[in-house]
Amino acid sequence: MGSITIERGVRPAAGAGVAFAAHLGDHRDRPALLDGDDVWSYDRLARRVHEVGARLGSTRRLVMVDGGNTVDAIVVYLAALAGGHPVLVVPP
Repeated sequence: MGSITIERGVRPAAGAGVAFAAHLGDHRDRPALLDGDDVWSYDRLARRVHEVGARLGSTRRLVMVDGGNTVDAIVVYLAALAGGHPVLVVPP
């Protein structure tokens, strides 16, 4: 899993997340990511984003994301956006 750095903060307002990131599963079996020969559907991506989002919690916090071109980096980035967290993307 990509690097996640969490700072304490306040709870985000309801609906504070980025709508696209919060509703990835709406696109179901459509291709979302290509990782070599592995095709990630939006459903699969949404499940991983939800898992990471649960780890981030509902308290708004700055999330630092390793900006590498990896599935893990994308998942952490989307989870932070879906949860209404500010994101700082840093070079890998």
